[in-house]
Amino acid sequence: SFGYDSHVILPPVDVSHCQVKQPGNRVLLINPDPIKGGEIVIAMAEQLPHIPFVIQESWTSNAQLHSLRARAKAIGNVEWRKPVMDIRTAFKDARILLAPSQCGESWGRVATEAHFSGIPVIGSDIGGLTQAIGSGGIRLPHDAPVEHWLQALDQLWDDDQTWQHYSGLALDYSKRPEINPEIQVEKLQSLLRTLIASNSR
Repeated sequence: SFGYDSHVILPPVDVSHCQVKQPGNRVLLINPDPIKGGEIVIAMAEQLPHIPFVIQESWTSNAQLHSLRARAKAIGNVEWRKPVMDIRTAFKDARILLAPSQCGESWGRVATEAHFSGIPVIGSDIGGLTQAIGSGGIRLPHDAPVEHWLQALDQLWDDDQTWQHYSGLALDYSKRPEINPEIQVEKLQSLLRTLIASNSR
């Protein structure tokens, strides 16, 4: 409406703030809010008692997480963690990241962060999360039955060759130019220079 072309610059991620040595030995969910898929992950953990899960809160618990936390503690294979400033403390234990979001995310920062460490993502094919996961994991419809999420997890957890394949894809995907901070800054500066020049004519 203002006569300008629209351009997208993806959220910048500082690799040094999220990259860890791999592989970990747990399945990780960051932010267990139901709209982020917390209900799905708890249901998965209940059916897979042999797999260790970590549920990492993103902020201080709200009322709707109380019942989920109680269910998690009753299962026995879920470690529920309080919010942390350094997300590497969560990623260092992760072999697989779950992101079964139920909302149309504008982006999926956790997927990008996981990819820098070669951590494959199993997540929803919805909104910007689709692009964030890309080839670095397995995408499912957000409303897929829990059986489909279990099957995807079985693929990556039980077959090391499959995990290695997706881990390599995750690392490759993390090297794409559009999430390189230096290139992002250069693009922003170029767009601003073009905009200033067009307004000074």
